[in-house]
Amino acid sequence: MLQWSILSESPSSYAAKGEGAPSDKMLKRVQHDKKLKLIITDDGCGMSREMVNQINIGLFEKTENFHFGVRNIVERVQLLGGTVTYRSEPDCGTQITVEI
Repeated sequence: MLQWSILSESPSSYAAKGEGAPSDKMLKRVQHDKKLKLIITDDGCGMSREMVNQINIGLFEKTENFHFGVRNIVERVQLLGGTVTYRSEPDCGTQITVEI
């Protein structure tokens, strides 16, 4: 259920920006002992380094063009004691790594 709620949230930022859905999305799930790692990758429009840095340190209110999908993913994972890391560049897609 957690995987679905996180994965379903990831394309919502595209619709909010009016840029359509990414043309390709991949989910990789790795489980070791009791830890779970999800890696969600797409080839969408990407984000600036500044925005990614603000997301990764939790400055949502100051993030230009902030998207609720980003905050929802981060908050859901943090409630479970996990971490989320975003990697992205403009025109190069986004990678979201969730570790719980």
